[in-house]
Amino acid sequence: MTSFLSYTSFLLLRYDFAVFGYFSDVLSEVFFPPNQEGHAALVETFAVFGGAFLMRPIGGVMMGYIGDKYGSRRALTISIFLMAFPTFAMGCLPGYERIGSLAIVLLTLVRLLQGLSVGGQLMSSLVFTLERHPKSQWELYGSYVMAAANLGTLLGGTVAMILRRSMTEEQLH
Repeated sequence: MTSFLSYTSFLLLRYDFAVFGYFSDVLSEVFFPPNQEGHAALVETFAVFGGAFLMRPIGGVMMGYIGDKYGSRRALTISIFLMAFPTFAMGCLPGYERIGSLAIVLLTLVRLLQGLSVGGQLMSSLVFTLERHPKSQWELYGSYVMAAANLGTLLGGTVAMILRRSMTEEQLH
């Protein structure tokens, strides 16, 4: 059961990253100034998206230290909470129209925290899963962690496609 938690948590985190990428055009219109030239807002959205990837190694180091010092269960638990808080917060963020430039700052902070949690979650999930199985089966159970990550990306793409086909632009915003 505990390995299932590690698979599911990583699936959901990759799902969130995929959804952010697939809806970057909508996010750029909601969180960035509307009067920019060309595709500047979209480029800025991808910069925020990329910033989360820069935080992954830092998250890996932090959770690796916590895992070594306090155990892989604690590292996984912390990384799950690090994922849940910013994911919830992103859904609550007001757009640029409401709070101006602060929307960009808050979006960036939330994405950086998500990147931190992804970096920690991959290694925490993998170590947590492998520690609970015989060494002769590590390849199999390690592949489940990576399969869950890819399944999350696939699920995010599928949900994005369904939403884009079933909702208007106004509803997406």
